[in-house]
Amino acid sequence: MSGSMNALAMVSLGYIAGVGAAVVASISLLVSLPSGIATARLRAGSVEPPVAGFARCGL
Repeated sequence: MSGSMNALAMVSLGYIAGVGAAVVASISLLVSLPSGIATARLRAGSVEPPVAGFARCGL
């Protein structure tokens, strides 16, 4: 599903495909970075925080 969403996001940027791909990837990184940092900070040697983080990101 992620590939289809990326393709739809780049439809209007088709004439400058390289720049469009870079913009979409940058936005994806900026959206996912806070969630990854929060999950990493919760990890205290147990497996529950990473599993909860994967579950949260999967929704």
